[in-house]
Amino acid sequence: MELFTVHLMGTARMSEDPRRGVTDSFGAFHGVPGLYIADASLFPTPIGVNPMETILALVTRNARRLIEQRDRHGI
Repeated sequence: MELFTVHLMGTARMSEDPRRGVTDSFGAFHGVPGLYIADASLFPTPIGVNPMETILALVTRNARRLIEQRDRHGI
C-alpha cells in the first residue's frame, strides 16, 4: 500500500489588496469579518518542501495577532 498526503497551497493567498489575495497578511478573509484562514493555502504558491514548520509558524503568528486584537477590543 502506498500512502501520501497533499498540502494544497496558494488557494487563499495573502495580500493587503483584496484584488490580489483573499486574506490580509494575518489570514483575515477580505469582506467576511471574523473569518480567518490558517493553513498552507495562505502561501502564494507551492513551496516544494514539507510545509509543516512554516504552517506552524504562520498559524502561531496569526493567532497571536488575533488574541491581541480580541484583548484590545475587549471581546
